[in-house]
Amino acid sequence: ELCPIVRAEDGLALSSRNVLLSPEERHRATALHRALVAVEAAVSAGERDPEAATAPGLAELERAGITPEYLEIVSPETMAPLTRIDDEALVVVAALVGRTRLIDNTVIHDPRVGPQGARDEIIHIDREVATRQRASTVA
Repeated sequence: ELCPIVRAEDGLALSSRNVLLSPEERHRATALHRALVAVEAAVSAGERDPEAATAPGLAELERAGITPEYLEIVSPETMAPLTRIDDEALVVVAALVGRTRLIDNTVIHDPRVGPQGARDEIIHIDREVATRQRASTVA
């Protein structure tokens, strides 16, 4: 089933877990989305090395006092980490904010052909099982 990610005005993905955040944690949690945007911007600027592309996202999380469980660029088909960004990719992040584990993600469209329109995907990630649900393209 295709489902878009619904976000609050500040970019935080809407989740039932958000009610567990204190006001201060809720503010800090917006860094997850900013981190994804920073990684996407690095790739849009021409970065193809995943480690280098995630560096601005890690810096964004650090500024908010968040240590991620992971911030990775993976294949949207296999969820395996990429060694080079040449095709469509998925940026995934998970982190504890306070005692609440939050996840978020965004698609990086094929960097060789540029933006193809905004599209989000919902990825349910478990270390043992990864199930992918593609979201529809937003015009």
